[in-house]
Amino acid sequence: MRLKFTAKERELIQEVIPADSGITATLEKAKAKNGRFEVTISPESLDDLINEVSAEANHAESPKKEKEYDAFCERLERIQEENDGI
Repeated sequence: MRLKFTAKERELIQEVIPADSGITATLEKAKAKNGRFEVTISPESLDDLINEVSAEANHAESPKKEKEYDAFCERLERIQEENDGI
């Protein structure tokens, strides 16, 4: 599936995913187009990403960071739900 994300969301992903993760390698290959990045990601990798972002939201250092992670997690979950119906 295709996943589009902003530079800010890319930063959030890089904060929660280990540097040696396949997701990190995929993100590094992403090219920006019109201010958004786009990559192909497997349903399993999306699920892993959701779990990591959600866990980080639960342990965020500040309420602001928690809100950022929660909002991104909710968006990822909507993408997952939309693709589950395909």
